[in-house]
Amino acid sequence: MQKPNLQILGLSFSIAIAAMGFQVAPSTVMGIIRELNFLNFTQAMLLANAPAFMSLLVMLPIGRFLNIRNPIRWSLPAGIILASISALLLFMASYPFMLSLRFMGGLATAPAYIIGSQLPLGAFQPEYRNRFSAIQTLAAPVGTILTTQTGGLIASRFGHTLVYIVPLLFSFIAIVFAIKLWNIKLPETDKLTQKSPLLPSAKTMLMATVWALFSGATAGAFINTSTEIGVSEGLGRSIASLGPLFLMVPSFFISPWVGSMLDKKIKRRDALIVAGLIMALSILILPAGKPFWFVGSILLGLSASFIPPVVFSSPGKFEPQHNMAYALSIINLFGTIGLIASTPLVGTMRDATQSWPATMIAVSVFCFAISLTGLAFTKEQK
Repeated sequence: MQKPNLQILGLSFSIAIAAMGFQVAPSTVMGIIRELNFLNFTQAMLLANAPAFMSLLVMLPIGRFLNIRNPIRWSLPAGIILASISALLLFMASYPFMLSLRFMGGLATAPAYIIGSQLPLGAFQPEYRNRFSAIQTLAAPVGTILTTQTGGLIASRFGHTLVYIVPLLFSFIAIVFAIKLWNIKLPETDKLTQKSPLLPSAKTMLMATVWALFSGATAGAFINTSTEIGVSEGLGRSIASLGPLFLMVPSFFISPWVGSMLDKKIKRRDALIVAGLIMALSILILPAGKPFWFVGSILLGLSASFIPPVVFSSPGKFEPQHNMAYALSIINLFGTIGLIASTPLVGTMRDATQSWPATMIAVSVFCFAISLTGLAFTKEQK
């Protein structure tokens, strides 16, 4: 542990990319899926977030289980399940089959998210945690970009089910890393003395609330609707599908810097308040016309880059070593709840109002609530 083992970061990165790629895979081709299967927006949102429903059932037990176990070894079954389901989805185009398999995928994405976030906090010394945790959060934008852009490009030429080629590939990479690192020992607490509390610290619970709101606004709403909003404003589908790219790319430059500056020049409270307000404004202007769609998407990407490193480094600051996995499971569970709460809301409001501006007003409330939650951080623990 004296020198950071970057292969562990590679495992953390690849398993999280696979999980995120699996989650967002239908978003770019959702219009095609809707047309082929005659789906309304609510049914489409259910398909998009089916893995999140399964995660609700398994997230907390998995978090408690991983508190005192080596996450490297448990990344192997998660990778195998995710690879198997992604491979099956390459050949399944009907709605019932896709929905069933995506529900089952939640059995793998839930531990993958926890393990991906747990490894930088548990495998590296405290002085490296903020930095490597911030770098690990880039797995989400990488997985999203690769799946929606590269996978979307492949799917547009060879069939829409091929969007699952990206999670399949990175699941195999994670499997290789897990096998190679199988004998690596990580710090584990004594099973006889370890006892997880019912809930993590109050500050971790606040961060979990922030992640629920953030996930609902970005992965739940923006990722699944930005293409359709852009098309409704007169943009070509190839241009409108760049929305996720505008959201994710700024994080490559901003998130590592935020991680290195946390607890030094950047306070979690200030980052949450400012980022939440800018995100709310960005969401509101998206459906106001072509120029505003571009400005809103870019502003959303810049401001959203502050949130993941703030949230996912927090268990390393606010929780003891033996409770980090459980704290991360709470954060990821709340993120799942955010997805589940926001996507039916977005689909139902769009179906009911036939108006993107009215729908985005509801989404902006999620972002504004991030700023309100940030106000609770009056003082950070030392």
